[in-house]
Amino acid sequence: MQVHHVEHKYQGSYNHYRTTTTYLVVHHAAVIYRSGIAVLDAVHDYHTQRWGTGVGYHEVLLEEPNGEIGCYVVSAPNLLRFHVAYRNDQAWGISCLTNFADRISAEK
Repeated sequence: MQVHHVEHKYQGSYNHYRTTTTYLVVHHAAVIYRSGIAVLDAVHDYHTQRWGTGVGYHEVLLEEPNGEIGCYVVSAPNLLRFHVAYRNDQAWGISCLTNFADRISAEK
């Protein structure tokens, strides 16, 4: 897995800080993306238009065009992000740009 640090581009201008990490929250996008880093621009635009905060997670995992998984660090570790109700001040957020529900259904 390749790790890319792109927080300067995607974390937005919201700069409130977390002082502790109690929770690790893993999200899925409910759709499958396969367009590489270009999809981060779409996620960033959506989150910025909707909430004005940049990407609402700390990391985003996505499938690269070559089939490998890329990990994109989209926020500084100590910044407060918006991804889970009432726990953002204590939570580290990871979004997997895939649809776990479809994959689970296919396995049944």
